[in-house]
Amino acid sequence: MTSVYAIDSSSLINLHRQIPRDAFSSVWCRLESEINANRLIAPREVRKEIEKKNDALSQWISEHPGMFVKDSADLKKIAVAVGRDWSSTVKDEECTDDLWVIALARLEGKKLPCSPAIVAQEKARGRQHKIPFIALEYCIESIQVLDMFRREKWTF
Repeated sequence: MTSVYAIDSSSLINLHRQIPRDAFSSVWCRLESEINANRLIAPREVRKEIEKKNDALSQWISEHPGMFVKDSADLKKIAVAVGRDWSSTVKDEECTDDLWVIALARLEGKKLPCSPAIVAQEKARGRQHKIPFIALEYCIESIQVLDMFRREKWTF
């Protein structure tokens, strides 16, 4: 089925914790294939968030710089607009990468027949200002990692 996915730091961190690379190398090899094919992308803010902790995940992302989309005037413009629309979210510094993930999905959606799905571990609960709720307001689907695996019919 192969789609494009904009992934949030929460999903990568969750994968690192629950599906460690040393025990589940085939999962990580599949992710690397998707990165190399430009189907698994993230804004640089996700990289910055992960690099705050010097661990195996930060090492892995340093080996896969192609995952991180270069900043552009268009991406920044969309991120600023999303931040303005959701100013209560921007107040929380830890949520700023969320806004960039949404902005990236919106930008890529202008280039593709449909917007990429966002892969985030957060679940929509009411009107909370979390990725699933905000993404839905822009008609962008938000799914979890396991949903991406199933959608792509990956088996390990």
